[in-house]
Amino acid sequence: MEGPKQSFFDIRIVFAMFIIIAGAALLLENLGVIRNVNIFEWWPLILIVIGAGQIINSRKSSPSIGGIILLVIGIIFLGNSLDIFWLDWGDIWPILLILAGLLILKNHAWKSAPNVQDKDFLNLVMILGGGDQVIETKSLKGGKITAVMGGGDIDITDSEMEGNEIVIDIFACMGGVELRVPKHWQVNMRGLPFLGAMENKTRSSYSQNEGLEVPQSGKVLTIKGMALMGGVEIKN
Repeated sequence: MEGPKQSFFDIRIVFAMFIIIAGAALLLENLGVIRNVNIFEWWPLILIVIGAGQIINSRKSSPSIGGIILLVIGIIFLGNSLDIFWLDWGDIWPILLILAGLLILKNHAWKSAPNVQDKDFLNLVMILGGGDQVIETKSLKGGKITAVMGGGDIDITDSEMEGNEIVIDIFACMGGVELRVPKHWQVNMRGLPFLGAMENKTRSSYSQNEGLEVPQSGKVLTIKGMALMGGVEIKN
């Protein structure tokens, strides 16, 4: 069986690089090395890079309309921010309507997977939206979930993991992810909340059965990642 497909592009790297560059620019300005640099004028580059990455990673049979939308919005906001051109909301909203229509068509015509999926490795990306998903597999190997200004409820309660331990990496930025896991799994939370929250609301490693403590199956799910002005919640 094939392993998880590695993505050429990772949204988290974009955010990390922007935060590092912004921090370095602010530090140099405070030290008097540079002056009158407003790094935040360039924030739309995040949308542009993410959109471009989504387009690059999309399959030919399933064009990334979401990536095109992010790219166009990023270019519009960057142009306004740098005074290259000026568009007010009266100019922008018809463009957004067109892009929203294209997104609806994309979800209808190019939908490549049903709501109930059978995957061995989760690789979910939710940007400016999302939705509920049910994952059913008998050999789950782990996964990666990314939510940026969007999110959803991911249900893997009917799945079984391959081996006794897997890792799911979750990144939520100004969005939220709710992951539902089987009751007999033990969950270890090792993520980093930054102006956000990562909560483990699953049952303890022991359950009550007629007054007796019954140990669970020994299956361990480790949650890694980060909640940046967002939320991650794990529950049964």
